[in-house]
Amino acid sequence: MLTISKSEIAILASLVAVSSMSAFYFQQFTENGLLLTAFTSVTCIFFAYFASRNKYRNSYPKDSASDAHNDTSPDLNRAIYSSDLNQNNELRQFIDDANAPIFGINELGQIDEWNRMAAKITGFSKEETLGKNIVKEFITDEYKTSVETVLSRALGGVQTDSYEFPLYTKNGERVEVLLNAWTRRNSDGKIVGVLGVGQDVSIATRARAEVERTAKELRQFVETANAPIFGIDKEGLVNEWNQMAETITGFEKEAVIDKDLVSEFITDEYKESVKNVLDRALIGDETANFEFPLYTNSGERVEVLLNASTRRNVEGDIIGVIGVGQDVTRTSRALAEAEQTAKELRQFVETANAPIFGIDQYGRVNEWNQMAEKITNYTKSEVIGEKLVARFITEQYQYSVQDVLDRALNGDETANFEFPLYTKEGDRVEVLLNATTRRDVAGEIIGVLGVGQDITEIRKQERAARQAQKMEVIGQLTGGMAHDFNNLLTVIQGNIGLIVEDMDDADESTREILQDALSAAEDGSNLTQQLLAFARKQPLHTQDVDIDQLINKLSRLVKRTIGQNVDVFVEPNVGVGKLVAKVDSVQLESSLLNLCLNARDAMDGDGVLTLATSKVQITESDSQGFADVSPGKYVCISVSDTGKGMSAEECERAFEPFFTTKDVGAGSGLGLSMVQGFAIQSSGSVSISSVQGEKTTVNLLIPMVDSVENVTAAEPALIVKKVGVYSATILVVEDEPRVRKYAVRCLKLPGVKVIEAENSLDALEILKSDEHIDLVFSDVILPGELNGRLLAKKISEDFPDIKVKLTTGYEDQLKDDDIEHDILRKPYSREELIEYISEEIFLPKSKAS
Repeated sequence: MLTISKSEIAILASLVAVSSMSAFYFQQFTENGLLLTAFTSVTCIFFAYFASRNKYRNSYPKDSASDAHNDTSPDLNRAIYSSDLNQNNELRQFIDDANAPIFGINELGQIDEWNRMAAKITGFSKEETLGKNIVKEFITDEYKTSVETVLSRALGGVQTDSYEFPLYTKNGERVEVLLNAWTRRNSDGKIVGVLGVGQDVSIATRARAEVERTAKELRQFVETANAPIFGIDKEGLVNEWNQMAETITGFEKEAVIDKDLVSEFITDEYKESVKNVLDRALIGDETANFEFPLYTNSGERVEVLLNASTRRNVEGDIIGVIGVGQDVTRTSRALAEAEQTAKELRQFVETANAPIFGIDQYGRVNEWNQMAEKITNYTKSEVIGEKLVARFITEQYQYSVQDVLDRALNGDETANFEFPLYTKEGDRVEVLLNATTRRDVAGEIIGVLGVGQDITEIRKQERAARQAQKMEVIGQLTGGMAHDFNNLLTVIQGNIGLIVEDMDDADESTREILQDALSAAEDGSNLTQQLLAFARKQPLHTQDVDIDQLINKLSRLVKRTIGQNVDVFVEPNVGVGKLVAKVDSVQLESSLLNLCLNARDAMDGDGVLTLATSKVQITESDSQGFADVSPGKYVCISVSDTGKGMSAEECERAFEPFFTTKDVGAGSGLGLSMVQGFAIQSSGSVSISSVQGEKTTVNLLIPMVDSVENVTAAEPALIVKKVGVYSATILVVEDEPRVRKYAVRCLKLPGVKVIEAENSLDALEILKSDEHIDLVFSDVILPGELNGRLLAKKISEDFPDIKVKLTTGYEDQLKDDDIEHDILRKPYSREELIEYISEEIFLPKSKAS
């Protein structure tokens, strides 16, 4: 084993330490020396030195006392510290080849050693430096004194380690040198100079300066960073606390340094989780974006987003944790508000009073709110993921709806697009759609949001309003036509009737011709009545009617009328007592008979016809399928057949005047229109439902009467021929000359005087004259300011003894509660006219005698 003395260790260790290329280190010290176990590029030099040292040492006699008590062995005194240094070529070679600058000075400070590295670093050759005073010649003025001090101390026996000073090279460049200055002695121990072993630390110094500058900048950055930064040591005590941490928390640095971060500044609910994050960082497991609250000095809550990084020293040992935070209080509040807003929007979408749906870029449903469920009867789970257009839009509208959605997917939004949806049960729902482009937070289109409006009821109301307007126009037209047409029919039908009465001896052919003409006139009269019923202008004579009793009587007539192949069933109401309605029984029977005949035709004369009655309660929220009906109690009469049914379009148009599904000539198309007009005029309604290919049901709704004490039944009109008369004068007031002439002809009877007037003014003039008048028979519709009703009122006021009878073919404002006089409807026959006025002027023969 190779050993060296302690003095040699000191010198050689210094040489190794300053060698920038050296990786020499000692692995194990022994009692007598050092075991060398690792070497780099200078290893061969050391071995050369020690080999020469042993050889050189063996050439001198040993001085045991000197070896035992002197730190410096005799051979080193001779070989290194003495003036005999030049005698050892191997040692000289070692010094010259050393990877560190080595110089030597004598007692006068003059250079006597200058190795190659010294020459290389400074640019001064050995020849240029030998004999020169090192301080005066090569040290800058600012360092002359301190270097002189170091060398002087070494010359005094006090050695200096790691003294740093600058040398300036031959080219004026500054070289930082780290110097070990050792006393140099001769073999007698006398100080003869100084040996300086240096290290060029220029790069290291610059690096250190750079490190210090960087560290200063980092310190400045940490202190002034726009984020709270704190640090803790391994015990969790605060050792860093920058300005932003102070600003955010309100705790100054002095108040927190050496305090336990978790126990002092974290709330109880977050102590465990924050400590867990810091403890993990203390074992090298770092955490990013951990959010927790800090409470300020004033008690305000601050939300912090923390990155906890492990803190290490230069050796890589963990010494603590650095926490870089971000004050996300505003962000958290904004996020919380955004989440709350999103939640509220989601709630709004779900509970909105409008159908809302969404599709993705591929047209698949991804939104379907409660109203969409309610309107269509498809649940959210049934539609999510389905293709909206292909699955839920009718073929007729698929192209247009797809176009609207495709345009929205390209950013072209659409408002107020109307299209139909069909419910799960097949019912049609009219939807008004606003299609809005749906984007993500980056602005990329991700789908379409459709906000709809169920306008089914609106469209129904609009259709009803249009129908009402149409009905109003048709009613006005029909009323005008009815007035004029009934006047014409009165003349035609009445005069033909007079001819028939006076032609007892006419042949059969002539009578047949006249009867055909009279029958045609009667058909014209019936048609006029149908038009008035459809236009809701017919006069109604209402009374309380037992509906079940009426249906039972009607069913017998129906069975005789519609044929043997149709089975007629009556299903009266059960458990609700007697059903009484205030209605014109004649018109009700006519309407029901019309419905039964339609049912027979729908079944082609073979099937089942059912007449049913029930009680219906209409409320504000539930009209039970009836349009334009007020809340209340109603009697519902249903007429059902097992015929071929009707399409949805046919059902929608069924009540239109002159619309019919029958063959040409098989019907006028006024039957259902007349029924609807009668129902509405009776303050009720009518509805129709049908399953194509199976059945049709028409429901007639009539207001129900609670009190049933005065239920009456309609009695058939009886025409009684009167015999015997008083003398009477009748004033006929009629603006249509032919009708007036006909009325005069009818009334020219024995004992009756007839006077004519064209208008109300002429009539009043006659009444004011000396002419005695017993009865005024006036048309309602008259020219001038006074119509027939006003004339009747005037007569009752001014001439109370004169009786008034009225006639009309149509009266627009006619209402039940306005009737103060009986009305004879045009066209009328002579027999009907005489019956009408008979109570006023005729008496039975027994009273006349």
